[in-house]
Amino acid sequence: MPQGRRNVSLSTKGASPQMVGEPQDSTTPRVGPGAPVHRPRWSIVIPCYRSGGWLPELVKEIAAHAGDRLDALELVLVDDASPDAATWPAIERIAREHAFVRGLRLQFNVGQYRALMAGLEAARGDWVVTMDDDFQTHPSELPRFFEAALAHPDMDAIIGRYPTKEHSAFRNVGSRLFARLQERIYDRPADLETTSYRILSRPLVDTLVGSRVIDPVFPSIILTSTRRLMNIDIAHHPRAHGDSGYSVGRLVGIVLGQVFDGSAVPLRAVSLLGLAVSAGSVAFGVYSFFSWLRGTFLSGTILLSLGVMGEYVMRLVVQLSGTPRYVVRASTDERTPVDVELGAPVPERASEGGYEGGGDER
Repeated sequence: MPQGRRNVSLSTKGASPQMVGEPQDSTTPRVGPGAPVHRPRWSIVIPCYRSGGWLPELVKEIAAHAGDRLDALELVLVDDASPDAATWPAIERIAREHAFVRGLRLQFNVGQYRALMAGLEAARGDWVVTMDDDFQTHPSELPRFFEAALAHPDMDAIIGRYPTKEHSAFRNVGSRLFARLQERIYDRPADLETTSYRILSRPLVDTLVGSRVIDPVFPSIILTSTRRLMNIDIAHHPRAHGDSGYSVGRLVGIVLGQVFDGSAVPLRAVSLLGLAVSAGSVAFGVYSFFSWLRGTFLSGTILLSLGVMGEYVMRLVVQLSGTPRYVVRASTDERTPVDVELGAPVPERASEGGYEGGGDER
């Protein structure tokens, strides 16, 4: 399992990510391998999109529920290029007010999973919690994750499981189908649930950050990166602010990403389909050939028989017609053609020269 970490790359070539909440002296790099030696014990990464109006409340709740662990905790807020004028200014203000908060602003919108990957690259904790900015993954559940990580240090991912979900019926059906897909493609244990509220070990975070997948789907790459997984039951709270950014099209895209990014099932399905169509084509061709043959065999046999009979009849006609086998036009004998019966040599002077072609049979 790779342990190295890459430097964060969040914008187009030649540009650098905008970051707040980090010491700016030359001895303390922002992120990456040169991070401070005394890194925090816990990190929390939250992708943010149009959530500036309630981020101060969210950070306040996180600080309250972190309790004594706040001194060993960092919070990384990643602004996924929100088009509003509130999200990034709110992150900047919060980072100035709270020493444990760091902010990243992406150059352009990349979606929740890529923004989450940017936050993981910046996170320095031994354990990293991922959660959303809408209060459905509520800060009140943080102590359960911290305690579970301490109780199960051999686990790589401890994932929240919701006994009941505050989603629409359509979303819940989609989640169940999504789970079945993971079981079939990624051999996910049937009793394991995957959600966005989880705590990840440092080795697993380093593995995820080292992934070369351009458009990561976190449930997929977690399932393919480790088998040290477990669930803890937590409450799924109603959405307190904002609307879901997951349209039907986006959800379908995530499902397709699960299928195409981490599985060869589509390729194998196409291969099997090709073999089936090829076999069917051969069978149909053989069937068509024998059908045609069955329909034309008798008539062909009759025509062949008539041809053979006609050959014999023609030979009989030639034999009985009295046609001479040959006629001699000239001979060296003194007899004249008028004295020679039909079919006998005719005595005339031989013509000059021989057969053209030097004696070949004609």
